[in-house]
Amino acid sequence: MLGIGIYGDQKNQIHNLISEILKKGKYDFHLSSFSLENISENSSNDYYDIAVLYFGENFKNQSLDKLKKFHLSFPKTLLFIISDNQDYVSFAFEINAFQFFFLPLKEDLFEKELIRAVLLKERKNLPFRSYAFLENHAEEIVYIRAENHCLNFLTRKGEHYIFPGSIKAAQEALKLSGYARIYKSLLVNVYYIQEVKKDRVILKNGLGNLPIGRAYKKILQQNSCIKSIY
Repeated sequence: MLGIGIYGDQKNQIHNLISEILKKGKYDFHLSSFSLENISENSSNDYYDIAVLYFGENFKNQSLDKLKKFHLSFPKTLLFIISDNQDYVSFAFEINAFQFFFLPLKEDLFEKELIRAVLLKERKNLPFRSYAFLENHAEEIVYIRAENHCLNFLTRKGEHYIFPGSIKAAQEALKLSGYARIYKSLLVNVYYIQEVKKDRVILKNGLGNLPIGRAYKKILQQNSCIKSIY
């Protein structure tokens, strides 16, 4: 379970935003707030995988010494610092914070970076987000899309999952399971193909449509599993 700590004058807002993002991705996590006042180098506080520190107007004069103590107490914690104060920008670079966001916060960018941090923390413990998972659930997966060194895939129930990986490795893992490459970053389960058009692949059961590259289309036309579609 991921431990995520929140500090600052917008704790409730940040708590709700993080909770919404991680629930959408079906991640196992625990959110809690913490106080910088009780942090020391020998702190016995719970370990945080990720910490989000929000410094708005009420924290303009907050001492950076407490932040440095926090960093020393939790050196492996990925820090997100949110502020409109230039001092915190310099501090973020000084301690090599995972990410700095200048106010007002852009929630779409924050979501993208939060997921990236979560995936980095989960790399060493991926019991179900692995290539073995793909092989064992090949019949349930409709397609896999590669983006930012991660694999996003959709199941027949409309569920979305994500884990670190490459489309090439996924294709190798699924080479005997009826999958075909239809684009540089797309792998599709041919069982779920309803129709192949000029530049799109239409999926069954209203699961949407995907782009198909010209070169990949020629290869797909030779696939014995879907010749009846053409």
